[in-house]
Amino acid sequence: MKKRIINYPLDPRLINNFYYQNIKISNKNTTYKLLSLILLISLVACSDNEPNTVSTDEFEKLNQIQQAQLDFEVPSLSIWGKVSEIKMAIGDNVELQAILKNKDGNPIANQPLSISSDKGNFFTENNLFTDNNGKTTSLLLATVVGKDKITVFNHNLGVSASLAIIVNDPKSKQALILGEMPGFVSWNNLAKVRLKNDIPQFNPQIRSLNNKQVKIQGFIIPLKQETKHFILSAKAPISFFSLPTGAENMIDVYTIKNLKISLKPIIVIGTFEVLKEDEQGYFYRLKNAEVIE
Repeated sequence: MKKRIINYPLDPRLINNFYYQNIKISNKNTTYKLLSLILLISLVACSDNEPNTVSTDEFEKLNQIQQAQLDFEVPSLSIWGKVSEIKMAIGDNVELQAILKNKDGNPIANQPLSISSDKGNFFTENNLFTDNNGKTTSLLLATVVGKDKITVFNHNLGVSASLAIIVNDPKSKQALILGEMPGFVSWNNLAKVRLKNDIPQFNPQIRSLNNKQVKIQGFIIPLKQETKHFILSAKAPISFFSLPTGAENMIDVYTIKNLKISLKPIIVIGTFEVLKEDEQGYFYRLKNAEVIE
């Protein structure tokens, strides 16, 4: 692409005036040099000067890039749906994925991205480049307890995206978050199961619940994004990548209708089963269950 040159045509009379009107030049060499310089300027001015133009397609492409958008995703957490923050435990690791697109949703390839942690949690790779699909990934390792913000950004396009995380210490003691409620199955009672030769032993109060219609409150541990099958837990998960408790505080639940995932506690009613030798290791199951709004 040629540089744009402003054309100022030189009138030959200007040369004459410049030379003859009371301007004394000491020697011929100087005169020749001056005339050569004026001639060179004239030739440049008379050259084919094309303005610095950008085609319509190029302009639209640049405009789309300038209106780029950057998204942050956690592929392994797709079953949780859209989450505002990620819960992790010390030692957990998760793959983070950044996606760079233009305003029409088309990928922007070969762009540098940087990723950082406010608190100093560890990444396997901090300096990234988008692939042909506009995507790039880095592995996050939770090393610092507490709240943190993960940010990915592109300086060239001036776009960024962030993700909040909470890193918990699994060694810290956690009391049952849900208190006892009249008319509800007691989590404290369910926790009284004992193992003998790897076979669960239930007290009479627990056995009396077998095949009975019961009501219980708990937290969802999803197995799919929208599902009829999930785990109900007595404790809120401290991490999206590990179970918050043992089998004594979990119920294998099958609902009649699909359930949308929520981080808030829910109330479920259904047929309770006490399991002696379940292949999956569950002690309790709830069938034909419904969520009470």
